[in-house]
Amino acid sequence: MARLLRDPGWQFVGALLTLLFGAWAVYTFFIAREVRELQIVVLANSSLIEIEQDVANEIDILYKDQQVNNLG
Repeated sequence: MARLLRDPGWQFVGALLTLLFGAWAVYTFFIAREVRELQIVVLANSSLIEIEQDVANEIDILYKDQQVNNLG
């Protein structure tokens, strides 16, 4: 068995198979893999909170120390 593996013909076959399997691995990892997409569907467009007009002027809403005028 050891002589068979030292034969130049079999070494060439082994090297060729290694290259083929390596190319196949690169192809399947980079080219043939699935491309995944993220899709967002807006189901409802509604306000996060509803404030009655008589108290709206007395409430301040801040985000990162900046006043928010519209939450919609």
